[in-house]
Amino acid sequence: MKSSKKIGLILSLLFLVAQSGCQQGDLVPLREIPQNPSYANFPLMSTKWQLVGFGDSKDKIRKAERLSPISYTVVFTNNGLIEGHTASNYAAGEYALSSDNVGLTISRFFSMTEANEVLDGPLFLQTMPRVNSYSISEKGLKLNYDRKKYLLFQPVD
Repeated sequence: MKSSKKIGLILSLLFLVAQSGCQQGDLVPLREIPQNPSYANFPLMSTKWQLVGFGDSKDKIRKAERLSPISYTVVFTNNGLIEGHTASNYAAGEYALSSDNVGLTISRFFSMTEANEVLDGPLFLQTMPRVNSYSISEKGLKLNYDRKKYLLFQPVD
């Protein structure tokens, strides 16, 4: 009887380890994130961007943990507003571009309610107002913050 309990416990632990092995939220090399040459031609404004993950200077990115297909999406409108979604709520904000169109400041970015803000929602809300510049490449939209960190977005329909 004791050995069957041990085997059951070991199998349960192995199952849990296997389930947690490769999920969104994992740290992956940036080279594993798909690129598309057409992404470099997308405009900042009026494009719907979805967060791929949180990047660092070591060419690693932690994939965002999504709750739904619209999680972590943003649209920069032509009139200085940002519209989008966190993990589970509608979000909005305000932004301004510098005269050289490289600097980007987000003066406000907030969720309509913080109720049920889960997964990477709180980090997304904390990070967006820290953005200070952006670039668009074959990887997508890169919003830079904290000198060596960035948010990576890709266009979605």
